[in-house]
Amino acid sequence: MERQSLLRPIYAYVYELFGGSEVLMSVTVSYLLLVSSFWITGGLFLLSDVTGYPKWMRRYKVQKDANVPIDRYKLKKVLKTVAFNNLFLNALFAYPIHRQQVLVGCSFAVDDTPRWPTILRDLAFCTVVQEIVFYYSHRLLHHPWLYRYVHKKHHQWTAPIGIVAIYATPLEYLTGNGLSVFLGPLILRSHIVFWWIWYSLAMVVTTVHHSGYHLPFLPSPEFHDYHHLTYNWNFGTLGLLDWLHGTDSGFHRTVQRKRHRMLWQLTPIHRLYPERKKPVPENPPNQDGEFNNALNGLKTR
Repeated sequence: MERQSLLRPIYAYVYELFGGSEVLMSVTVSYLLLVSSFWITGGLFLLSDVTGYPKWMRRYKVQKDANVPIDRYKLKKVLKTVAFNNLFLNALFAYPIHRQQVLVGCSFAVDDTPRWPTILRDLAFCTVVQEIVFYYSHRLLHHPWLYRYVHKKHHQWTAPIGIVAIYATPLEYLTGNGLSVFLGPLILRSHIVFWWIWYSLAMVVTTVHHSGYHLPFLPSPEFHDYHHLTYNWNFGTLGLLDWLHGTDSGFHRTVQRKRHRMLWQLTPIHRLYPERKKPVPENPPNQDGEFNNALNGLKTR
């Protein structure tokens, strides 16, 4: 007899709660998870950004003095945009996504609740799909025309904070961001339970990547933070396609590259990999190969 998924009793309860209605489960639960995972994760980071507490969080900032204190005017603009994207656009497109799930044959059956090997397999596949879709759509958004009218809004923050993860124009939010997330499970025709897991993880991880804090035991934000800082490096999420196309070469010459790893201890990453100070020669040569002090000596004769 095949072993049942550990998630089956939980999903069975949700299934009964919604009376077995696939459309209500898909639309309502998906929306609630997208909203709650974003505001809980982003809200915790924002609390530290605004209040400065807990104080130990400051030790883990990626860009040490950035957003201290946070610009309240810029923050208000961000809150308006991300509220619109997260609360309204997610609601607007919840039903059309459900229709796509039905068309491709995604399962809603309790007996089909996926086990962890299936979930891990689908996570790996969807992560790769997200890397491909996000990388190429993101590079396209850096075309001068598209950058000016579509993507520039997101880059107003060279030192991002958590909620900036979805600070974008509606077109960017629905295409580059949204498409890269829901295309993977759509291709796999994944069970609705996997969709919920994937939605939650994707929202939490992208918020961490924009948080500006390199905290212990969380994914490293260094890679994408460097993209915001420099604009023209690190377009992907995993770094695989950046490596393939050479769009991470500038990143590899920096201390941020050494810091780009999960932190498994409480010592801040910038202490483990401090910034190197470039040595400045006492007497740099001038254009003729002579030293400045020699040139100065000639002028005084």
